[in-house]
Amino acid sequence: VPNCLLELRKRLLRFGYKCVLFSEIDEFVVADGDAYHGGLSEYFEKFILSKEVKVAAVTGYQLKHVSVGDSHIEPTINFSAPLLQQRSYWYKDIFYNKPLLTKIPMIFGTGHHSATFADGSEQHPHKSALF
Repeated sequence: VPNCLLELRKRLLRFGYKCVLFSEIDEFVVADGDAYHGGLSEYFEKFILSKEVKVAAVTGYQLKHVSVGDSHIEPTINFSAPLLQQRSYWYKDIFYNKPLLTKIPMIFGTGHHSATFADGSEQHPHKSALF
């Protein structure tokens, strides 16, 4: 699968996409609203225009449903409403800090927790205001 994803990224970049964002099905990628009032669109525009930054890493957080015994502090998830607006509790989890946004072909490690350039050299991604 990793080679398949590398080839897909290469193809998308070769076909003219300016960057590629990869995330797992259970992950949300959002821009820091304090830094990027225009959301992901604004973040992507600035990322694409940057000459120095080739790879950006998200800062990982875990959403938490809070309950005490049988008592739920937060309501059960309503899948017909925006999910992130339904949760107020979350905590930083460095295990999910991942380089997910790239302008160049990258080879990602297991779970996309690390990356190297396609030529094998190491990549130290830019820390971004993505979550």
